Amino acid sequence: MCYYVVTNFAYGTGPYIRITELGFAINDNLDKMGYETLHIILPHIYGNKQQRILVEEFGERANSAELILDENLGNLFRQTFYENESYAEYLKRWIDNHNLWERKINQYLKMTYGGDIVCEISRSPRISLSTSPSYFTSFGLITQVLAESSNTPHISITDQLLCTAKKEFARIEKHYKRKYISEPGTFRNENIESNISTIERVPPLSHPPENIPAPEHGEGIYVTVSGIPGLDRLYSDMSAKEYHIYANDTNIISEATEALPWIIGDDAIKWHIARSGWGSVWLSIFTETPLLVPEWQPGDDPEIYFNNKRLEELGIARVYTGQSLEALEQFRSECIKNMKKLKGRIRRAHDTLDGIELVAKSISRHLVKTEMDSND
Repeated sequence: MCYYVVTNFAYGTGPYIRITELGFAINDNLDKMGYETLHIILPHIYGNKQQRILVEEFGERANSAELILDENLGNLFRQTFYENESYAEYLKRWIDNHNLWERKINQYLKMTYGGDIVCEISRSPRISLSTSPSYFTSFGLITQVLAESSNTPHISITDQLLCTAKKEFARIEKHYKRKYISEPGTFRNENIESNISTIERVPPLSHPPENIPAPEHGEGIYVTVSGIPGLDRLYSDMSAKEYHIYANDTNIISEATEALPWIIGDDAIKWHIARSGWGSVWLSIFTETPLLVPEWQPGDDPEIYFNNKRLEELGIARVYTGQSLEALEQFRSECIKNMKKLKGRIRRAHDTLDGIELVAKSISRHLVKTEMDSND
């Protein structure tokens, strides 16, 4: 018999990488426990680029029968994503359509995979699937991002729109009986809604890097490209200091040398420049590489506003506002020291930095207890 796990994730590169990583880790744990592994259904949203990045991350395992890249499902998911619009426009479109999107996606899953989907794993989901059991992983609750947005003058989204969206996202979040929220995440531990008993705080939801290649051209900076504007002066400062620029996408930064993000772990990489998505942040923390993030722009996802604020509060990143390289250099040693302290706190709390492995073990045990044995 062939059983499946369906993935449900938000827009961007990091979410589908991290949820695939979790799916593989769950299978590894099921295999160790003597149970049949699952086929991982992954919406194929970003075409050849998505497939290439998965191979870069996971090698030939990404091309194996274990992973099902479903293009039809990807087309259905794509319309649920925030892209090329203001976040207020996206929220309005999402409110008007998400129930219809959910019905179409759930109908497609039932028609294509029947009753053989045994669970759902999600990363900050934007829709609710009818699959049970379902497991939620994220850096925080979207309901809290929306609630905090209404109290923030910089975020010009109407209270009515935020309130309506919060009610709908509360329904989605309530569906998940087991929620794993990373630390660090968008909000401080004590600011997470304390009355939600289904939340478990966990380490960063990513495997720490193991094999770290040396940069091809010596000392430099690494840019994780995600459409980062306004960094021209910084590139000039770095060039003046004879720092080489490495990036994951040289179509966007033509003067850079293309390299995978793992080189960030080499001491030759002096700065990591990235939008403050948590996948990039966690990589900087793991490797103790000082992080520069661009300013939040009005109209962007409010999560990024709160992420920037949280990172500066932790002292592990600087928001780049045109500072000179000399001014930024004074921050480097302080940033590295704060990252070391943060890693120490996480280890003392969880005995590991690897949230993926911890969550995979928890989900695997729960699956075996509630689903796998009953299906034998």
